[in-house]
Amino acid sequence: MPILQPQQDYAFIGSSFVRSYGANPPSDCVGLPDPSASLLKCLDFALPPTFTAPSGLTSIEDRNITSPFASEFTFSSTDPGCGSDTDFTSRLTAVYGPINTNSFKVLGSFNTSDPDSPSNPHLIYKVQATFLLQSNATCDISWFSTAVQSPGSYVLDYKSPVCGSNGPRLVDKSEANREKFAFATVQVDRYAPILIQGQRYQNFFSPQYRIESSGILYNMLSNYKFTITVTFDELKTTVNNSCVYTYVAEERAVVTRTFTLQSYDLGTLSLVGGADVNDGCINTIASTDVGSLLFTNASDACGNTDPVPRFKRYFGNDKNVVYNLLDAATGVFNISVGNPARISSSTSSSTSSSTLSSTSSSSTLQPSPSSSVSVAERTTANPKTFATQTGYVAPAGYTPPTVYGIPSTTTTFTRDQPRIFKASSLP
Repeated sequence: MPILQPQQDYAFIGSSFVRSYGANPPSDCVGLPDPSASLLKCLDFALPPTFTAPSGLTSIEDRNITSPFASEFTFSSTDPGCGSDTDFTSRLTAVYGPINTNSFKVLGSFNTSDPDSPSNPHLIYKVQATFLLQSNATCDISWFSTAVQSPGSYVLDYKSPVCGSNGPRLVDKSEANREKFAFATVQVDRYAPILIQGQRYQNFFSPQYRIESSGILYNMLSNYKFTITVTFDELKTTVNNSCVYTYVAEERAVVTRTFTLQSYDLGTLSLVGGADVNDGCINTIASTDVGSLLFTNASDACGNTDPVPRFKRYFGNDKNVVYNLLDAATGVFNISVGNPARISSSTSSSTSSSTLSSTSSSSTLQPSPSSSVSVAERTTANPKTFATQTGYVAPAGYTPPTVYGIPSTTTTFTRDQPRIFKASSLP
């Protein structure tokens, strides 16, 4: 038997709510396409600025569609096609089809870092509804408050950071170090909301630029996007005197991509006899979630679509395959002997970092044969040339970012990557 939370009346703070399109599950209802954007607008709603509802210690949980919590929803659309203005069942039916009301459950998550007192208002930051359609398809949909940064995982946006000519400069510009900036976590706890590499964002950025923490500024662009600005002058921040990192939530439209091979460098690794990296087997790779990659060429000649065995067919089964992201649209596969380790290196070429690996238990890192490949996912690399993404359809209701432009197929970067296959996906 499930353990039920003790219920009592709590005071809450409401706001407007917008849909969340998380990568998992890949659609609102299992096995069914998402409704159109116009239909999804029927479910936009707000909660009152202040209200009281029965709750447990960590969340509101109602299994009655006419429960006190669900009755607090005020839907913004008055379109007759959306159903009743006050009946949640009617709205869900208009969008998804007939539902099994006995399967309905709605959760309201609130900030428990506040003093645990029913009379102290708690901000509702997430609402989640689960139910079965009469066709037995399982549905799971979520909304996040527009009043706060939505908690969860974020990834560095494409073409980020943007640095002014007189802005701060990274102390360590190596690719290995820049990979550390690829991900951020927004916590529910309001006292340490944004973490990078397990540290508060000020503590992470400050030594990276040798800037006082007062020069590390956070700005919420929307509940699914924010910026971290590193500046010499926090009182008069300009494009010229700052570096701006933009992070976007790992939504379906951010992580669902098809990447195209851009370039590669075999380094000192030898190919298996008869292997040809230009055989078309590694030209495109698709991502459905961060860290979930499969090559699109599934022919018998190419073999397993998983990246690890796919690359080993070129370099041998004793090689290690590691994938890393630099931003949401660029990634690098490194193929090496032994356990890969990174160090910074200074050379006369345009490359400022190298991939090294240790072939023994010694703490001394020694170069060993390696090669690398760039694709899109949780690791980023700076590709030479970008190719337009193919085969991607954004989820209904998702509005993509507009703060960056799509480069032409001739756009190049001055920095190259050693021993790397490069691929890129555009937002």
